[in-house]
Amino acid sequence: MASSRLGSDLGELEVSAATAMAAVAEAVGAQKATSPTSLAQSRWAAFVPQAEEVLRERDELARSIASEGGQAAGKGEDEDEHASGSAARGPPLVIDVRDDAQWSVVRLPGSRHLPLEMFKSRRTRERAIGLVRSWVIETGAGPLLAPDGREVAPAVLTMCRRGVRSLTAAEILQEAGVPAKSAAGGLKEIKATVDSDLPSYW
Repeated sequence: MASSRLGSDLGELEVSAATAMAAVAEAVGAQKATSPTSLAQSRWAAFVPQAEEVLRERDELARSIASEGGQAAGKGEDEDEHASGSAARGPPLVIDVRDDAQWSVVRLPGSRHLPLEMFKSRRTRERAIGLVRSWVIETGAGPLLAPDGREVAPAVLTMCRRGVRSLTAAEILQEAGVPAKSAAGGLKEIKATVDSDLPSYW
């Protein structure tokens, strides 16, 4: 299925590894209070202050938009709704589409596991898409926003070893109406540029 769009702009389907890690960092920051001694969280400790700053700036921006929108005739309700939704949503949901053995070796904190085969098989595709939708609702996942309000990552990020399988999964999800993109370069890129201590099997 992914081959049908290989000639198109991959920007429609991918985000950089750095952006994916900003999303993971935000999730770690949000989870910090529930399990502060987690090894996975300590591994990403350097990203937590950055994630918390992203959250603060996003909420401040949302409040500012809501305040300005309330004063603008004819536009207040739409802006308030948009701002409230942005402020209420959690960090993006990371879906790891590698196989069981690979998942058991290394995974990102807060990620959910759904092997690519579940997306590719006609028998299980709808179930896989339904699971992703239910996880988005369960976790309150939302897009990752820059301080100026621009969306830099959608509510769902797909992840694999090198970014190939995750690209296929992102396309399938997009075609089903789920806002998703693939983390370019996958875990290999994250290990090379973010965390050299990340366990590997390659």
